[in-house]
Amino acid sequence: MSRGLLAGLAPIVAVVALAAMPAAAQAEPPPVMTEPAQEITRTSASLRATVNPNGRAVSECYFEYGTTPAYGKSVSCTPYSLGSGTSPVAVSGSATGLTANTNYHFRIVARNPSGTGYGADQGFTTESIPTVETDRASGVRLSSATLNATVNSNNDELTDCNFEWGTTTSYGEKASCHSEEEFAVSSAIAGLVPDTTYHFRISATNAAGTSKGSDEMFTTSRPAYYYRNGVLIPEGLKVPILAWGKLTWEPEPKIGGTTCADVAGGYVENSEGGGGGIGAIEDFVTYDCENNECPAGTIEIGGKPEEKVFDFSTPPQNFPWPTSLIEEPEARKFRTDISDMVMQAGCYATPLTRAEAEQGKTTGPGESELLPLATTVTCVTTSEHELQPLDENGTSASSPSKLVFDSKAGTLSCAGNAFAGKPLKSLKIIGYNGSELITVKDP
Repeated sequence: MSRGLLAGLAPIVAVVALAAMPAAAQAEPPPVMTEPAQEITRTSASLRATVNPNGRAVSECYFEYGTTPAYGKSVSCTPYSLGSGTSPVAVSGSATGLTANTNYHFRIVARNPSGTGYGADQGFTTESIPTVETDRASGVRLSSATLNATVNSNNDELTDCNFEWGTTTSYGEKASCHSEEEFAVSSAIAGLVPDTTYHFRISATNAAGTSKGSDEMFTTSRPAYYYRNGVLIPEGLKVPILAWGKLTWEPEPKIGGTTCADVAGGYVENSEGGGGGIGAIEDFVTYDCENNECPAGTIEIGGKPEEKVFDFSTPPQNFPWPTSLIEEPEARKFRTDISDMVMQAGCYATPLTRAEAEQGKTTGPGESELLPLATTVTCVTTSEHELQPLDENGTSASSPSKLVFDSKAGTLSCAGNAFAGKPLKSLKIIGYNGSELITVKDP
């Protein structure tokens, strides 16, 4: 064959030879796919991916991971030997030493003789145990208190939440959490010993683990007792009392500032077993109220004269309002805690003018005693809005003791907690039988 003919066949031979080369000789870097992480905990995660050797042995396979797309750490693939096939092979890697509640990035990296394949970035967030904070106790009484805390489950359902409490930091008792709003939890405990220091802390658990808050302390009140004319009232004996005076209710946006004459009836007693003074308010009446938003006067409704008055009315089914003596430790004084109190305040019209009422006239069948002329406001005591006037002892029946509504006496929650009504000034107190002098002492 001539040299020229051979030269003409050379390109054809070269093409045939190229076509006859194995597929592996034409392979590219291994195709890889980063897949979502699994088995994520507070400190570790299982990184997942697939790697296709693409017909050539994979010489290196690893995951890059870190808190940014720059990664910074790596872990080898498992299995390490992926063969030289042409199908995807599932691989994994264990990322350890992670920080709880932290965002992480990762990707797969695989190398064969044709080059390196990089997977797309994936992310995951490590689990976190609950974030907790033990708050101060509230409503501390002779034998009860409310424990408070803040708990954030960190987007994982709580499997347990309780307060550990007791007279030492070993605690020994538990009380389940109750939540009325996001993050805030509380628990009311009872059966405590008066004048005793207690420890407590919050404990909350989710799938990632348990968090315990710092230790907080409170001391239950010292018992104080009621005396009548200087003599300790026997335990369990209910002594009727009468309270009267004028209270000024600080301005509340819907009803304005108000001053009313007030009369209350009830009883006091020293509880059996030495638990201290308790009692109840069984009746409460306001009259002669002065309110700028509802000035007293006569108005016509349906052609009939009616008297316009401002009044605090009380749902009859709400009586009695329990009371108990509590200590103000810093001042070594005592206050009367009034609970379960509900009052409605508003501007009303009455079918009878005061003059008619004084003449003995009464309302007819079906007539309402009070007709609201504007929006009424309901005010109540709550765990956050406590009413605790100061007990100020008198010296005689003619100079009786007082319930003083001072700056520390607390507030009523009005209009669904939107506002707070605050009474000021004082009410005088006497024993109803024979105008007895009622005093409070810590023996």
